[in-house]
Formats: sequence, structure tokens, C-alpha cells
Amino acid sequence: MLIIPLVILGLLGAHLGLLVRQKHTQFPGKGKTEHNVVGSPMFPTFMAKTTGFLLMVTGALAALGGLAQVNPIWQFGPYQDPSKISYAVQPDWYMGWLDGALRIMPAWEWTGWGHTLPWEVFFPAVLFPGLIFNICLVWPMIEHAYTKDNAMHNLLDRPRDRPKRTAVGVAMVALLFTVFGASSTDVLANFFHVSLNQVLWFFRIAVFVVPVVAAFVTWRICLEMQGVAGIGKRKRAMVVHRTAEGEYVAVSSEPRPGDDHSELEARPVPVLIETEPEPVGAAAGTVADAGGVRRVVRD
Repeated sequence: MLIIPLVILGLLGAHLGLLVRQKHTQFPGKGKTEHNVVGSPMFPTFMAKTTGFLLMVTGALAALGGLAQVNPIWQFGPYQDPSKISYAVQPDWYMGWLDGALRIMPAWEWTGWGHTLPWEVFFPAVLFPGLIFNICLVWPMIEHAYTKDNAMHNLLDRPRDRPKRTAVGVAMVALLFTVFGASSTDVLANFFHVSLNQVLWFFRIAVFVVPVVAAFVTWRICLEMQGVAGIGKRKRAMVVHRTAEGEYVAVSSEPRPGDDHSELEARPVPVLIETEPEPVGAAAGTVADAGGVRRVVRD
């Protein structure tokens, strides 16, 4: 009974340890470099935010548990005939992509050495999810083998600056959304008044075409964004007025909240190789410089 809580505590400890060592990555900005981290302190800012989120989620779950009615099976009773099911039976959202893969897989079987392998179940229910999760798991190693980059990074890459990586990510998302949509083939066939077989064949083709098209379009968009100066920055809306003489004049709109937001000034944290004597009254693990700013001594 105590194994699962201990495993959870161990994973939380490992997560916090990695967080302290590697820090949170950040988008490039004013004063941000690969050698500093700009953000909210863990106490009290981050702890206050996470506690507020915890209370909101707890309240929402309590309200759903006390007020919402989900799947009232006691009103329908048990099935008298298991072969008869209601229309538009859909899986849970987190199982939709697997159900869609099962629906569009052709009824193929492989027989050999006295055994039959139901390929129409084995591939979408065993191999397909295994491939998806393993690709996500080993992707950092795949990218490292491709880029040969061993440096520590505190700055995030914008999607447009890594077109190939962004295209691969979009292709994966497009693939999963396509098979997720395939989990509602019966609903789509009834809504559009088409044959269920036509819907099945549409998704069987789309599962190969949609990721390729999405990846190519994303790659081209990223390349186009790289060639436009100031792309991605928030722009002030223009208001067009007509003067009494009939002339049209464009005037900038009033500033919106956040337009004048200034980011924190980042100061690099030096890494000291030698150990310096600690001044009297200074905190352990810090060294005060001439300007009164404490520098953290790190290994």
C-alpha cells in the first residue's frame, strides 16, 4: 500500500532536483543569455501561484463531483442483449486516437507456424502506441545525434528558428488528431449522409497525407517568418479617420494593457572556480562584491 506513495515522492524529489540544477528555460529577450535565468522566485511568488491553482482545481473537482451527473448507468439498467448497442458510442477523449486507429485498420491477419496473428488488432493496439511513446522518449537522443549539440541551454528556440523540428512536431500532432477524428466515423457518416466505408477510406488515406502536408506547410511558414523583420512582435492597431476635407488619415490606437511591459533586467551569475573567503555577516554559499551584490558560488 505504501509503495505507490513512496514512488510518487521519489519522482517529485527527482523532478525538483532536476529543476534546481537545470532551471527553467526561457524565451530570448532583453538581458537574457545562456548563462542566466530570469523569472519569479520560488518563494513566495511561485508557491503562491501553485497553491492558488491547487485550490481552484480542488474546488472545480468538488463541484463536479457534487453537482454534475456523468454516465447515469443506473437509469438504463444492464444490457439484455450485448449485441445491441446505442448509436454514436464514443471512447474517452484520451483513448480516442487508439480507437480511431482500430477503426481504420483493415481486417488483416497473418497465419504461420500454427498461430494466427490478428494484425488488425495487434498493430493499432500494441505496435502503434508503442511507436508513438518510444519516438517521444528517444527524440532528444535522435536530435542530439543529428545536431551534435552538447551545450547546456537556458534559452528556448523559437519555432520559426528550427523549421525542421517544428515541422516534425506538427506532423506528429496532425497524425494523432487524424486518428482521433477517425474515432467518430459513424457520427461523421450519419451527419454528412455518406457511406461509412467512404469515411473509413477517407481516414485511411488522410492518416498518411495530412501529416506530410502539415509538415511541409509548417516548414514553409517557418522559413517565410525567418525572412520578415520584426515578425511575431505585438503591433499597435491603426485607426483610420476621415477628415472634413475627405482625406483618410491612419492614427495609432490607444495603448493596450501590456504594451508598455518592461522585462526584468537580467544579470549573469558568475561561476567562481576558486573558493573565496566569506565576509562576516554574509549568507553561507555567497560572496559580496564591492557593489553590495551577492554572487552565488556554484560548483
